[in-house]
Amino acid sequence: MPAIFWSIVLLLFTVAGFLLMWLYLQVSDSRFITKKRRNTRRYVCLNPHWRVKGMFEWFVGPPNIQRVLANLPVELEELDVGNSDIEDFPAPLPAGLKILSARDCRNLKTVRPLPDSIEALDFWGCEKLEQLPASLPSALRELFVVGTALRSLPKLPANLQELDARCSRQLAVLHCEWPEFRQMPFSPSGSLHWLNLCNTPAAATITGNLPAAVINQIREEGVAGWRINKLAGAYQYAGELMPRPVFL
Repeated sequence: MPAIFWSIVLLLFTVAGFLLMWLYLQVSDSRFITKKRRNTRRYVCLNPHWRVKGMFEWFVGPPNIQRVLANLPVELEELDVGNSDIEDFPAPLPAGLKILSARDCRNLKTVRPLPDSIEALDFWGCEKLEQLPASLPSALRELFVVGTALRSLPKLPANLQELDARCSRQLAVLHCEWPEFRQMPFSPSGSLHWLNLCNTPAAATITGNLPAAVINQIREEGVAGWRINKLAGAYQYAGELMPRPVFL
């Protein structure tokens, strides 16, 4: 083939390489993309999808989850055990833990009493989870129990802001005492502002000290309130179309 043909092919490959590199840099710089993080004494990730693998892991295999959980650093603030086969958590967990994520732990059945310092609990997709502690952490702000086997929820902490329990199809019993509901972002008082009970029996029978408009909306639509949609960088209100994503 003539030399000009190979020159054109080489040029095309070069341009394609530059375009791919530019796209990679753009995506890496986006504040909406979650990046993998390395484990530290304050952050431990055992989730195989988000954990940065060690140098020798390709040869010796992944870490022993139970051994890691039994030797967590006392400074730990965030623990992610998502997509693992754990059935329970060790007791006690570090006293300063703030975020506990067990998303898609499909063998997790029960959760022991947790440190009061925890601000976010994520049990999304734990389809065998049947029971939460009788007393939830007093500092809890966000609780995600989507698609679980829970039949009831304990009394929620007074400062809880978001509860998402949709698709927990056996969830029928709710505590009648709710945190004060904050119906709009600019309201001067209240903490709970997002309540999602879609596809749960509890949505049809919800009662308690919630505003009448919130109770009616839950019974009709399954969800009420507002939250920050991080992908769109805007407020999302229940019953309204989700804001469009904003990519910078």
